[in-house]
Amino acid sequence: MQEIALKEVIDTSVDTEALVSSKSALTPYVVKSDASYVMDTLVPRNLAFETQVALTRIVREYGNIDHLVRDRLRYNSLEDLWKAFSAEQVDAIGLYLKQFDMGKSLIIADATGIGKGREAAGVIRHSVMEGYLPIFFTQKVKLFSDIYRDLKAIDLTGIDPFILNTDSQAKIKDSDGSVVFTSLSSSEQKELLTHLETVPTDSDRAIAYYKSIGRDLPDPDTYPELTITHVIDHVPSEYDMIFSTYSQLQSAAPYKYLWLKSICEQIQLGNSRFKGVVFVLDECHTIGSHETLIGKSMLSLLSLSHSCCFLSATFAKYPEVMPIYAGYTAIAEAKLSNDAFVRSMKSGGLALQEIISPNLAEMGQLISRQRSSEGIETFYEVLDQEPERSLHRKQVDRIIKIMRRIASFESQYLNSRFAVIHSKAKNSGDKTRQKPRNLGVKQSPYFSRVFGIVDQMLFALKAESVAKKTIALLEQDKKVVIAFKSTMGAFLNDLQLGSGDTIPKADLDFVHVLQKGLDSIFSYSYTTIDNIKTRERIPLEDLPLDAQKAYQTLKEDIRKERSGLIISPIDILIDLITKTKKPKTLGGHKESYFRVGEVTGRKQRLVFDGDQAIVQSFRSNSEKAFRLFNSGEYDVLLINQSGSTGASAHASKDFKDQRKRALLMHQFELDINTVVQILGRVNRTGQVVLPEYYYITSDIPMEARLMTMLKAKLKTLDANTTGSQKTRDDTLKSPDFLNKYGDTVAHAWIKEHPELMPDLGYPNHSKVKDDNGYSRYVLNPEKHGAIRQLTGRAGLLLVKDQQSLYDELLSRYKDQIQLEKQQGTYDLEVEFLQLDAEVQKRFLFHKGVGGLSAFGRDTVREQTIVNNLNRPFTLQQVEMRILKTLGGKPPETVQAQLLAEIALEYPKMVAQRELAKKESIEKLSTQMLEYQLKKELSKQDEQEVTLLKEIIDEKQQGLQKYIEQLETTRKRIESHIGFWHIGDAVKVPSSYSASIAPSWGVFLGVSMGKSAKNPYTLGNVRLNFAVTDSRKALSVSLQHGGDADLLNGIFKESKSTAITEREQEEVLTLWNERIKEASVKREQRQILTENILASASHIDGKNRLIKYNTKEGAIQSGILLSRDTDASSYSQSSYPISEGLHKITALNIGGYFKANDNKVRFVKTSATTFDVFLEKKAFYKAIIDPELQKLLTLRMGADSNELPDFVQNGNEMTGGVSLSNLPLFLNKLNDYGVYYLDSTKQVKELKEENEKDWESRTQRSDKRYVYELGTAYGKSSHPSAGFENFFEGDASYPLGRVVYNRRLSDKERYNFTLIPVFKNATESYTLWKNASSDTKVLTDYLALIDTLADVPLFKAIETLGYFILNHPHESGNREFVFGRYTALELGKASYNEEIGELTPLTEFVAKLQLNKELEEIV
Repeated sequence: MQEIALKEVIDTSVDTEALVSSKSALTPYVVKSDASYVMDTLVPRNLAFETQVALTRIVREYGNIDHLVRDRLRYNSLEDLWKAFSAEQVDAIGLYLKQFDMGKSLIIADATGIGKGREAAGVIRHSVMEGYLPIFFTQKVKLFSDIYRDLKAIDLTGIDPFILNTDSQAKIKDSDGSVVFTSLSSSEQKELLTHLETVPTDSDRAIAYYKSIGRDLPDPDTYPELTITHVIDHVPSEYDMIFSTYSQLQSAAPYKYLWLKSICEQIQLGNSRFKGVVFVLDECHTIGSHETLIGKSMLSLLSLSHSCCFLSATFAKYPEVMPIYAGYTAIAEAKLSNDAFVRSMKSGGLALQEIISPNLAEMGQLISRQRSSEGIETFYEVLDQEPERSLHRKQVDRIIKIMRRIASFESQYLNSRFAVIHSKAKNSGDKTRQKPRNLGVKQSPYFSRVFGIVDQMLFALKAESVAKKTIALLEQDKKVVIAFKSTMGAFLNDLQLGSGDTIPKADLDFVHVLQKGLDSIFSYSYTTIDNIKTRERIPLEDLPLDAQKAYQTLKEDIRKERSGLIISPIDILIDLITKTKKPKTLGGHKESYFRVGEVTGRKQRLVFDGDQAIVQSFRSNSEKAFRLFNSGEYDVLLINQSGSTGASAHASKDFKDQRKRALLMHQFELDINTVVQILGRVNRTGQVVLPEYYYITSDIPMEARLMTMLKAKLKTLDANTTGSQKTRDDTLKSPDFLNKYGDTVAHAWIKEHPELMPDLGYPNHSKVKDDNGYSRYVLNPEKHGAIRQLTGRAGLLLVKDQQSLYDELLSRYKDQIQLEKQQGTYDLEVEFLQLDAEVQKRFLFHKGVGGLSAFGRDTVREQTIVNNLNRPFTLQQVEMRILKTLGGKPPETVQAQLLAEIALEYPKMVAQRELAKKESIEKLSTQMLEYQLKKELSKQDEQEVTLLKEIIDEKQQGLQKYIEQLETTRKRIESHIGFWHIGDAVKVPSSYSASIAPSWGVFLGVSMGKSAKNPYTLGNVRLNFAVTDSRKALSVSLQHGGDADLLNGIFKESKSTAITEREQEEVLTLWNERIKEASVKREQRQILTENILASASHIDGKNRLIKYNTKEGAIQSGILLSRDTDASSYSQSSYPISEGLHKITALNIGGYFKANDNKVRFVKTSATTFDVFLEKKAFYKAIIDPELQKLLTLRMGADSNELPDFVQNGNEMTGGVSLSNLPLFLNKLNDYGVYYLDSTKQVKELKEENEKDWESRTQRSDKRYVYELGTAYGKSSHPSAGFENFFEGDASYPLGRVVYNRRLSDKERYNFTLIPVFKNATESYTLWKNASSDTKVLTDYLALIDTLADVPLFKAIETLGYFILNHPHESGNREFVFGRYTALELGKASYNEEIGELTPLTEFVAKLQLNKELEEIV
């Protein structure tokens, strides 16, 4: 690189926090493929470099990625390949091919619109061409047609898929809608794949069969014989691939799973026409937990495969699904059991998920691209205008009151009946050898259905408002897509009306939902002692007369009730829109009225004619609806889950109607994948204008619950798929409290309000029975899930009570978060700390099992010197704060003035609030007066007047209660302000443990949230303290919950044992002495680094997962151990059990070796034999592992034909292991997370590392490296390590240049946007050639040179230049690797070095040749 003279060194420390913050952004994805179609996608910056590393690795190993994919997918030319795939898709397939060669898997997490279906088709084509059996799984049968069309589009014809589904919808259609393939009928499929055999129930074959399908063996006394199903072990010859949905792995048809397993086993043994099995798992997140039957079955099948391609934009929805991928990616190197992996993911939460994603991407096992949302506007509209707001609330309250009565009826009259029936069932099985798992009654209480009912109610409530908004958008010449999740068609079906039937609109009121709910509480599922499952119902006549009377009264009240909401809101939408005239100036069709298309699965719809509704049969045609919408024949498209996958409704250049699309979210989907799919319908590749999104939210507090849940799921998704939680953080603007801190405040609220528990169905309680058999509810000691249960049951509260609950929970939640951050215990996200960490020593903390990725490495405990970011205030700082707060006045005066201010201002605030409420009442009264002035009122008018009167009466009654609540708040504020005077000494309890002595502190006064609408809420009044420990300062609100606990703790410590006058004086005189230890600028801390996943169980409230910077400017992740961590815990490290081989073999006879807290033990029984003991509960999966069992020795006296197995010994299982099998046995136990503890060892390489580091830091290189700045010079424009100089910008380098005494890594150049400045193109070329030695790239390059002998000079130069640019030796954009040299410049340098020297004459000839060719083209 260019060498220049040195100037005076400028001090520039890197703003590492700004750099980390910038990583949350998306950055353009740099394709490796030269395909002509590039979608210009984005990749999260957290994954961008790691993805480039993986792609560069492929190029270095295989050469040109287009050639690799072309050859392996058997295309005749690159042109054929590029017709089939975009550049982004070629890159993804290239990554898959690398994983295929390694027998591993790829997760394609591309967002909707990138083309996961096309990528899946590429994987299937490769499997077919290579002689492998592709097995394609997806969520819905209609997606079979989608993958078929993708296969056809990439020119894979003549396929014969076996469709495992047997329902009538399992058809494959081409793009014209013609059926191409149909599935066999259920009987035909069974006849083809199975044959039956009758065997005794207690026979080994029957037992083995029922074990294989995961079912309990029936009682032999009742069923002496059973019919078992045998499956064939091959794929019928006429088929070459298998299509199935995940539902086929359910227990309804166990032969299907057994057949798949059988063919996979035979292929693995080599007994098949296929070389192996490749699974293509589309929408893989729908597999669900690894513990479900589908999850277990899929894990079993995957273990028999060669490779797998997972496809889902939301592949990592929950921690429970992650083990599905773990065994087939680099995560397997962590050697965690599935359960341990899930526990680690839960411990680390979103923060750990952020770290795992880049690790997978770097290994080439995860790729995630997405379309840019730049320019897409998102609008939020709340339906909170009067009088609609009050009318809506009154409608909702009517329904809620009935729901509460239903819940009360169930509790009072039915629960005891269910208990009696259940008890009888349980007693009937006392003498039975094996009771069915679900013996007795299983019944979902009405409380559990509240959330769903309220969700449907909100859907109906917003119908008219959504229709009005839609019409307004249509009149702006936009096309509208309305999204919802339920058509509520089931309620229409319950009316049992036929096509053509007429029904009054009044009979379609939402109260029918409540009637159905009332009827449903009598029903229950029942399992007999013979494991026969039935659906039963308690007859009404079996109840006491008072219960029957209460039921009839409730039923009659429901019948009379009128909510004003229709049970088919989708038809209200259609009616209002289609009866609106369409202006002739708008685009699309020229009919007189707006037209609406529908993509749902409902079977009937309503057409309204005045006060009547006519029932019509209906069946939506998804393909036709989208086609007519895109052509302009429809103005509006209604879609739910049925229309959320695959189809396009964007303003495509290929569609006739290219008007702007507006997506209107009417009802919030809780299935995150469906949300992503819906958004992707209108935001896709090839659009000529960007869409816009609208979220229509009612003013009913329960809807906040829906918004919060959706936001929480989007946040989890982004952490897993993009490595950053901030990508969508501003998309849904609703407080997100569905986490452990929300659980904390909800649990406290539940504990404080026992009187409300009957109305809420006892959230976060458990039902227990006393000695007399009576049931009662007990508050769960654990807090997990409290916030979800409490907010889910809030639907049973009246609207004003819902609002109070949500306001209080959100206020408490904000205080809790602030408190956690003050105390250093907040760990929801990966916090960046500017530590300037400097490693002193490195110790082994957890011994990894090895491997290529971070997951197999050791966890290292680094003893580091770091910045102390939480130094307490000095005495001078405390005194300044006290003086500033006092303002030259005595503490008693300041306190008195504050109380006087409250006495003056608080009544004004109360008066303002009272006036606002009275104005609201007056507005409603005016509305009612308008009705009363009418000469004649219609029936509907009379209902409106009655409703308005009820609302006014309620508001007037509630006004006085509200004033009383404000007065109670005032008294609490005034009493707490009087606790301490400014400057008073206090004792502050520890954040971590009651055993730690409290710290001294000083009261700094009271702060009020003046910017808030009401500064006098308990959450806005805060007491401030300075503390002598690392917490520095605490600001504690008067709100109930975590703040109240801390405030009570301070009060208790300070008041229970009175602080003496001497202690009061010493609090300031000894302040600096007391803070000295906590005030050091740099302190020693312990950080766990490298394999973080393996030690994630150590993450808790005290030990935090963080990102931090080192003294050298690197950004790292680690677990920062608490200052209070017991040093004795450092004395031992964990090692995989295989590392203990020498210790076990060295045991004396009778000696033992323990692991996993004594849950695993080895006892030496002779010189060559050992007994192993495994705790049954903890290691059940290991105990039943046949690979482990076959390494055991036969028990004494066992038949030689028997297979070795573990035998039960109390709560343990034991078996014998020979010395020869012991190493293999221990290696297999590694897979189940078996570890033992041994003394900690300092990392051996530390001394050498320190010597090399010292040498590198003290010896200066003679060479200087120059880089062009890509961003304005400043703290965050370049790394600090090795920096020597800066040159101002000029015409060649507008932003300037920076000089280093070391060559920056490719990652540094990428992250800081630094472009290398070389002496000339030859230096850049030489660096490339040297770095490419011993790779496939250089082999291809030399072969290319041999083909250029007879090629025109200009063509040869161009060919060489583009080859070099397309095969970089490092990761990152081309300019970060080669500088700003073009293909022509690099080609000349290459030609000079490898073929012959270029002279002015030869260059002139080359120009003539080029001109001649251009003339011929023209």
